[in-house]
Amino acid sequence: MKSIWRGKPYEALLQAYGPPRLVMSVANHHPLFESVAVYGVVDQATDCIDAFLLAVQEPDGERVISDYFCR
Repeated sequence: MKSIWRGKPYEALLQAYGPPRLVMSVANHHPLFESVAVYGVVDQATDCIDAFLLAVQEPDGERVISDYFCR
């Protein structure tokens, strides 16, 4: 999932999976990281809770997926 989604626009994730169950703010340890979109179980093969770290891409302000986490 990391290699599939890293660098893709958040809009593509919304089109593929719909809105996330939860969007959490990220502590201000890095100014470009904005939030984490938590989906629940998306990847049936791993049966984990899928979460995507979103970042703001400069200069246009588009949100992109910078990382993926399996919990």
